[in-house]
Amino acid sequence: MEIELLYALALRFFLIEFKSTKRPRDWFRNLHPLCEKWTSCPFCNGFWCGLFVYWLFHGVAIHLLFFALASGFASFLVSIGQEYMLKRLAGG
Repeated sequence: MEIELLYALALRFFLIEFKSTKRPRDWFRNLHPLCEKWTSCPFCNGFWCGLFVYWLFHGVAIHLLFFALASGFASFLVSIGQEYMLKRLAGG
């Protein structure tokens, strides 16, 4: 289960924060206001990436929702850690 969580966080990083995917990400953001919210909310994009990764490895099961919630929460925690470290590096 831990390796799937790392896969979900890696997928989230690749889709949301990786510089090489900026152009498709900007195109996706401009499709609909919900798409913009999805890409700007760390819990939301972590949830959907976790949902996809769990479904890919295990199919549909009751644990799918719990894993998606856990990966959304982990994504949120990673985002908070990133903001804190960037603030500390900037001298704030």
